[in-house]
Amino acid sequence: SLCESDPVLTMNKTDCGTGGGTAHQMHSVLVVADDERLRDVLTSLVDSFGYDVDTAADSEEALDRLDGRSTDIALCDVNMPGQSGVWLASQIREHHPHTAVIMTTGGTDIGNTIVSLRNDVVDYLFKPFDGRRLQEALRLGVDWHRAVVAADQLQDSLEHRLRHRRAAVAAALAGVQPT
Repeated sequence: SLCESDPVLTMNKTDCGTGGGTAHQMHSVLVVADDERLRDVLTSLVDSFGYDVDTAADSEEALDRLDGRSTDIALCDVNMPGQSGVWLASQIREHHPHTAVIMTTGGTDIGNTIVSLRNDVVDYLFKPFDGRRLQEALRLGVDWHRAVVAADQLQDSLEHRLRHRRAAVAAALAGVQPT
């Protein structure tokens, strides 16, 4: 059971189950971890919080999944064979700018943490972490995702309005005769 003692996650009965309800049903999370056990535990827990969950075993598979569908949050382990989670975070930021990135690690590598934070990683979970801490990170990821999407929509709307206004000014000036 997820609620039993686990070296990766520390949870009690209140951390498990349907704590998230359906409030996050429309938000998607990609869980990226090479350790199958960790991936399964995180997937079950994130699903129990009410998110739509997909999984990937490594960075390359994660990018393929992200290319195939819009994803709100990527929950990535730092240490994976091949390309690391830090590398993945930079790729997500470059190619999927609306996807919030949350990193998980069992280590305390300060260098990786600093690089990740520079790549606009939303949160960093140090193992072992509990279900409440994961839920808090996911909520922050949802808020970050919503803010980025809203900012882009506002920018697009403003650019659209400015194009129309500039066209109207140009048309008005074309009708003015020099004196």
